[in-house]
Amino acid sequence: MTMRETDTEEQELERGAISRRHVLGVLAAATPLAATSGRATARTTADRVARTDQNADSRPTGSDLVFLSVGDYDCTLVSDGFFEYPRPGELFFTSAPRDELADALADRGIELATWNFYRSPYWGFVVEADGQTVLINTGAGETAPTASELRENLRTAGIDPADVDVVFLTHAHPDHIGGVVDETGQPAFPRATYAVSQDEWEFWLGDPDLSSLRVGEELKEALRAAPKALLPSVEAQAELIDGETELAPGVTAVPASGHTPVHFAGEVASAGERLLHLGDAALHPLHVPRPDWVSALDIAPEQTVATRRELYSRAVQTDAEVFGDHFPSPGLGHVRRRDDGWSWNPVRSG
Repeated sequence: MTMRETDTEEQELERGAISRRHVLGVLAAATPLAATSGRATARTTADRVARTDQNADSRPTGSDLVFLSVGDYDCTLVSDGFFEYPRPGELFFTSAPRDELADALADRGIELATWNFYRSPYWGFVVEADGQTVLINTGAGETAPTASELRENLRTAGIDPADVDVVFLTHAHPDHIGGVVDETGQPAFPRATYAVSQDEWEFWLGDPDLSSLRVGEELKEALRAAPKALLPSVEAQAELIDGETELAPGVTAVPASGHTPVHFAGEVASAGERLLHLGDAALHPLHVPRPDWVSALDIAPEQTVATRRELYSRAVQTDAEVFGDHFPSPGLGHVRRRDDGWSWNPVRSG
């Protein structure tokens, strides 16, 4: 949604609207303060992923599509764009000892001292489930200057936004709910049911206590403002869920609290295959071997650690493919058990 240039930020928020300028201006300014305050059908993971652009990791556009299958279900990763998070070592790994983090990053060819930005993809995850179209998360939409590509890319993939039956929101941060409305402020998926945790909905539309977040007040303000601006527009279509809930045949919302009060993960199961959508339970591949390294945005750090361990164990036990919303594109891989924990084995593009 866009505001008149003459509007003050207070007027924007009072009206229940939010602008790119307000939210992403806040994100860009506040995030550095965190430390101080045709479908593939083969059955192997590497073969099942087909890309529209083999160099998508380095592309500053939102035109990626990734096609895969889970059993008999066709799935599509649809890009909404990306965002470059500043000072990621402080934002994503707030609790990590600096020397250990530096060593872990060095193993990945990254120097902590010069790791100034992390380019995170923003995705919507589409599942064609037994005649129903389910979209998991909507990207940042108009809240990010480098996003708002989801609906266009859905159409490129042959998916009409009006044909989406269920929109499942893993949590209510702006980079996941920003696309629930179109540029006019109307529901972007007019026929869909919007499934979200009842407690998550009530938390963000109430007076959310964000005192445990280790970020600046400006970022906290943006996190509070976005749900109040966006969620009421889809309230008439909302389905508030509680506990593990089947949203469509084989598509299940799985409680995974910690990042937000009642964050959810998603599980897709078909014909003996599974995929576990982590949402933001883990933000980076290093959170797999080090589940104890929490981020500045995890509202309940101890619960975040417990949730990660539960999800990783679930993925190993069910041999599920795993998707991480903010992992480097395409964010797909497997979690493997090691003697001292878990490892991340990504799908390599190209």
